[in-house]
Amino acid sequence: MGLNRLNRTEYARDRTGQTARHGAATCGCNSLVKTCAEHNMDLMAKDADGRTAADVAKGTFYFGRQRFPPRPETEALLRRLMNEANPPVARNSPGPDGVAPVAAVE
Repeated sequence: MGLNRLNRTEYARDRTGQTARHGAATCGCNSLVKTCAEHNMDLMAKDADGRTAADVAKGTFYFGRQRFPPRPETEALLRRLMNEANPPVARNSPGPDGVAPVAAVE
């Protein structure tokens, strides 16, 4: 898939708000997940139900019935890539001014 084609589809969504990343997660297409990450596509994008691609990779259920099976390898890959792109901020870590906030004492 060419870069120009990826750029055009980065913001494309289906009628449920899902992106190419959601589709890759549904079918367990790890190579497409990696390609999206390499081109800095938003792995945190949420569909109309508020689910990220990593959430979709857990498996999709409708009315108690499984529609798409879980893709644990794809979910782990997405979570790792999401953490690399958006590392968690430690509590009481220094802010942009270099000063750590002081915790309130109860």
